[in-house]
Parts: sequence; structure tokens; C-alpha cells
Amino acid sequence: NAINGMEVRRGAVTTIQPITRTWASTDIVYVVTGYLTYGIDVTLVIQPVVKVKVLPNRLIDIQGALKVQGTTDDPVYFTSMKDDSVGGDTNNDGNNSAPAPGDWGHINFADSSDDSLSLVEHAILRYGGYHTDYGGGGPCGGNDWYYFYPGACRTIWYNGIIRLAAAAPTLSNNTITRNNRGIEILGSSNPQLGCNDISANDSVGIRNDTPANVIIAKNQWW
Repeated sequence: NAINGMEVRRGAVTTIQPITRTWASTDIVYVVTGYLTYGIDVTLVIQPVVKVKVLPNRLIDIQGALKVQGTTDDPVYFTSMKDDSVGGDTNNDGNNSAPAPGDWGHINFADSSDDSLSLVEHAILRYGGYHTDYGGGGPCGGNDWYYFYPGACRTIWYNGIIRLAAAAPTLSNNTITRNNRGIEILGSSNPQLGCNDISANDSVGIRNDTPANVIIAKNQWW
């Protein structure tokens, strides 16, 4: 197959009353092929051992809540399509490609995300942190149709594999490695950071763009 996995296509999950969606299958790779948005009052739960691979320039945008519930022995994986060490040869090219920092975008926690529900624990997050916008809305894009039909405007963002936009999720006991950046902290974000392993990222482990907003990052392994 062109992709050995289960495709999760682009789009937005929205609701008029709180709902929960769960990724629970452990014997197949979830392959994110588009820009995903989980709206306000939508909670995405990802259970232990689940493996998620993301195509280049694609990301997961959390406007509601994300609960990644790995364990010490059974972590959750977020990685590159080229990473054959997790879930096998998902892009079906044998040994003709190797994963690298920036192979995909990031997990974005928006200002509207529910800080009390959102957590990422015991996850291994690697090979992310790159995003390109072409034309359209926002600073220079935001609609991934422009990825296929490039306009004159092109902006490249190098982000953390976890990007916080005025958000405060709990991030604990994760391995954050081999990304462009580890965690990107914007504005008034105030994450609860506990015992994460942050290493071998191309640029920095944690970037805080607002120095006046002090981030407590004790007890991390750098």
C-alpha cells in the first residue's frame, strides 16, 4: 500500500455539547494526512501503546482537550512517517528513507483549550517541529489546500513538537527528542512540567517567547 496504516484525514471535529473521541487501537498505526482540529468541548483521548505518524507539514490543533494517557511500560508514540522503528514500514519504501527533525508539524494547544483536562504523559514525541503556510488567512496561510497549490506568500515556522498558545496543559514523563525544538511556549502559557526527558533537539529544549512570563521547568532531564 502507499500507506500501511489507518488514515486520519484533514478536518475539524466540532460539537454543540461535550463529546469524547478515543484512539485506542494498538495493532495499527494512525496516520494523520491532513490538518486536524479538535474543537471546543471535544476531548481526544489517546490510550497506551497507540502509535501516531504524521505526514510532512501536518499538525494536530487542540481547541478543546487532549488526554494522552501512556504509561511507563506502554508509552504513546508521535513520530515521522519515515520512522520504521515504530509500527513498521508505514510509508512502504523499505530502507529508502530515514526520519529527521522537522518531518512533520506539531501538536498545538490553542488558547481555548481546556487546561484542566489537557495532559500529555508517558509519550515519546520525535521528528516534528516544522510547518509551512502558503497564502490564504492568518499571517500567511492556515489552510492546507495551499500546500498543494502554492501562492506567492510562503512562511516557514520552526516550532516545538508541542506548541502552546496561551495554554497550560500538564506535560509529564515524556521523551521529547530529535525535533527542531522541544516545547514552544507563547504568550501567557503556563504548562505544568514534570520529569520530562528533553534531549537531542536541533535548536532548544524549551523556547519561551515571553521572558516576563516565568516558566517553572525544574526536574526535567536535559
